[in-house]
Amino acid sequence: MIKIIKTVVVLFLSFFVVGCGSTTSTKPSIGTESLNIQVEKTNIQKDNKLDIDFLVKNGYGKGIKVKLSDFNLNTDGCSIKNIKFTPNTLSLDNKINKKILKAEVLFQNSCIPKSYSIDAKTILSLDGQSNEISFSSPKNDLNLTNVSGINDTNNSSSDINDTILPKYTFVNIPKYIKIDKANKEYNFKIQLVDLDKKIVSGQNVYISSYDTTFGELKSYSSSTDSNGFAHFSFTSSTSITDLIGKTLKLTLHNDTGFSKIDADIELNFDKSSNGLHNGYNLSNETNLIVEYPKKDYSITIDL
Repeated sequence: MIKIIKTVVVLFLSFFVVGCGSTTSTKPSIGTESLNIQVEKTNIQKDNKLDIDFLVKNGYGKGIKVKLSDFNLNTDGCSIKNIKFTPNTLSLDNKINKKILKAEVLFQNSCIPKSYSIDAKTILSLDGQSNEISFSSPKNDLNLTNVSGINDTNNSSSDINDTILPKYTFVNIPKYIKIDKANKEYNFKIQLVDLDKKIVSGQNVYISSYDTTFGELKSYSSSTDSNGFAHFSFTSSTSITDLIGKTLKLTLHNDTGFSKIDADIELNFDKSSNGLHNGYNLSNETNLIVEYPKKDYSITIDL
């Protein structure tokens, strides 16, 4: 009786794989109800690297062995430069029906994938008979579990993105910029370096939106030059009378995909700008040289 049941299972497996009377060489696929691959743990590192532990489960009936190889990972929105799977061949049976498959992923650029799917060549065997099957998982959300050594399984990928250790930092940030004239162009710059203090060129630096009654930026973004500087130009409002004594804070940021860094620059509208006070200007002040004590000297100024 046992032998008859096994024979039926083999025949059913063969029919499932090959198809009734089919002569096509295309390999049929299997669903996740028989073979399941899901993310067990992730670890995002610096330098565009992502480590993933997949839990692979054999959901087939008794006696059916599964051998997987030629793994391929697809990540939504992120281009993979190189990937290494360990082990490169994974076998499961009824005694050991689940194992961990590790993937070391190197992306072309800094990127955090939101979802993934995985493909594999699969061989099913029973009582010395085997058939090759293609496995393709559905697209699944990639929930990040470990980021640069920071464990937080409750965070979403967007929350975790804010905790990733940055690759770069801003230096040579102006303390403040004194705005003392209306309708005048003011130029400023900020430098971007990596964690080893080496200059970073070709990275975009952005300025967040602000109250444009203070003035206008020539551009809200700038790419760092060969010295790592991002250059910006701000033109003050055509009238700054009502702005005297106020400060405009500009927030600059660089977003690499793995991390985001910010820096603030203050534009101070100086209340003593050009002697401007209560709508009047002081000009043509006299330069006075005192040569003798107890002598009268005249001082003139235009209002």
